[in-house]
Amino acid sequence: RVENPSMPGTTRCSARLDCLLSSCIPLCILSRMPSTTIRLDRATHQELSRIAREFGTTMGETVALVVRHFRQDRIGEELEAPLTPDEVEWLNADLG
Repeated sequence: RVENPSMPGTTRCSARLDCLLSSCIPLCILSRMPSTTIRLDRATHQELSRIAREFGTTMGETVALVVRHFRQDRIGEELEAPLTPDEVEWLNADLG
């Protein structure tokens, strides 16, 4: 974790994790979030724990970051999809 210069008094993920996710959730926000329990198989728990140690984040922070990364990937996939005929028609509409 490093000091976040854009938000004094907060921290952000390491540069290595920023590269992975392209933008990082300020960790101060994550630490104030209410928590709950999730069930994981042993292998997933061990892998999540390994990733958290590697990036210097808590398990909860790691889950939040992985979920955010997954959502961003899905958005990217949707944006790469070909336009539908309706979308092409709308984009080519005469505005005059």
